[in-house]
Amino acid sequence: MSTEEFKFFLTFIGTMVALIAGTRIVLTWMRRPRGTSALAPEVMERLERIERAVDVTALEVERIGEGQRFLTRALGERSVPEPSRVEPPGRIITPH
Repeated sequence: MSTEEFKFFLTFIGTMVALIAGTRIVLTWMRRPRGTSALAPEVMERLERIERAVDVTALEVERIGEGQRFLTRALGERSVPEPSRVEPPGRIITPH
């Protein structure tokens, strides 16, 4: 057996061992019993309260955004006199 044939043989055996071991590991991992993570009722109630609080906060943020969009549009549509048409105020004498 030449050196090249021996290297090919070792590579082939190594690949087969790696495939078999990898398959075995994956199958063992997939077949393992899954633990059901049953949470205590107090924890579930607390999570539900947190979820409701997040929902309420999201609604308030949406309302704030709508108000900001409305004000931006209202201020943009407001008629503002052009600076060239504004008459300068008369002479103002300030007491010293």
